[in-house]
Amino acid sequence: MNGTQEKRIPGNLLIEPREEFEFDDLLDEKNQWVFRLTNLGSHTLAWLTVINNWKLLDVYPPCGLLRPSESVEAYVCCEFTESVTGCRSRDHISFQWTEVDDSLTEFDRSVFDGDVIIRRQSVIIKYNF
Repeated sequence: MNGTQEKRIPGNLLIEPREEFEFDDLLDEKNQWVFRLTNLGSHTLAWLTVINNWKLLDVYPPCGLLRPSESVEAYVCCEFTESVTGCRSRDHISFQWTEVDDSLTEFDRSVFDGDVIIRRQSVIIKYNF
């Protein structure tokens, strides 16, 4: 955001599922879950994911741009192995987004730096294994 552009509150990003999801029966298999992200606002959004248990979880794609009314699927993969130990009761994924200039053509992490408004939504992860 340049100095002449005013700060705007980012539009809504619809994240489905919204609050929590469960991984079942991993047993050395790779398991994945799909999130659908939809830009409900009237301007382009830059979004990214932050995970608190990167040894167990991965998200692809981890970030991107969404034009108005555009959607993308983000795949959360969970690979449980014997080397992954510890408490998993507080695992979550945080989706973060901010409004960017509509002329931006490529995701740039620096749009989240500086004096910008960032919205967040966390999704709780549960395990049934």
